[in-house]
Amino acid sequence: MRKIAFSAILLLCVSLCACGKKPVFETVDDQIVPALAEEPSYVIFVSLPQDVTEQTFFDDQNRHLFTQAEGNYEVMTEVLSDLSTEEALRSITGMDRQAITVLKTEVNGMPEYHASWTSMTDEGAYLSRMVMVSAGGNYYCMRFSAPEELGAEVQDTMEEIFASFALEPLES
Repeated sequence: MRKIAFSAILLLCVSLCACGKKPVFETVDDQIVPALAEEPSYVIFVSLPQDVTEQTFFDDQNRHLFTQAEGNYEVMTEVLSDLSTEEALRSITGMDRQAITVLKTEVNGMPEYHASWTSMTDEGAYLSRMVMVSAGGNYYCMRFSAPEELGAEVQDTMEEIFASFALEPLES
């Protein structure tokens, strides 16, 4: 009887000790795109040439990349949230605000930021230009980039694209 009681107590202790063990989970380092703190109240409107197509590798509904058929330039539009102005500029340009000259204006009562810069990639130097509008806790951004050697060739197209940039209110 003592052996059975001892075995039962031992079995109970072993099974209870296993309850205290925390499970080990395997994790995968995925990038999680945070939801916008405030839903966008505008949509970015821009007129693009017909030979531009949208790339579909972004899962984020707030970021769109368009490339010219021959690869002469790309246009990215993006809505950013939960960032300071400096963080939003860094996100779009890849540089700190001190490294570039930023022109701040106001359009329709909303702060608008403009910047141009040159950056180096594995493919060579790229010329880039951006516009960023702050409205309702979000930043509405557009960036145009082209290889430096094509800068003069795509200048008129870039000017037309930036001239067409507008924010259209979302209808409720």
